[in-house]
Amino acid sequence: MKTNIIDNTILFSAALLLTALLFTSCNKSQVISPAKNIAGEYSGNTIVSFKYSTTPYSYTDDKLLITDNADGTVNADFTNSIWGQFSVKEMEVKSDGDKYFFDGSGQVSMGMSEESKKSYDFTLNCTYDRVAKKVSAEFNIPVVMGGVSISFTSNAAQ
Repeated sequence: MKTNIIDNTILFSAALLLTALLFTSCNKSQVISPAKNIAGEYSGNTIVSFKYSTTPYSYTDDKLLITDNADGTVNADFTNSIWGQFSVKEMEVKSDGDKYFFDGSGQVSMGMSEESKKSYDFTLNCTYDRVAKKVSAEFNIPVVMGGVSISFTSNAAQ
């Protein structure tokens, strides 16, 4: 009978220890969010096209800054010397295989001179390739010059 009690005590202790290990082995603080994986400053090239021009405009050495927020969302800030500064806050990051996706909208100030600048709505669609560590961003401003498309592609990861 004593052996039976000892065996049951050992079995109960082992089950209790295993349960404790299961609940503590998966620590959420060890999981890195997609936002942290893509945060950084990316240099690259930009192509701008619109309805009234058959030849797209090309720019090199533009920068896209992606910052991560505590809630797992990201902010994106892009500036082009001609087309202005684009900023979108708190975009949710979605994952599909080796790619992360995030999108949003905002307003950009544009004009031929400082006095003629107006605010225009735009949308942003971004893709981050985890393997190549590259970002592509598509800004669309539908009401400017019949629709302006600004496509940024980061350089290859170093």
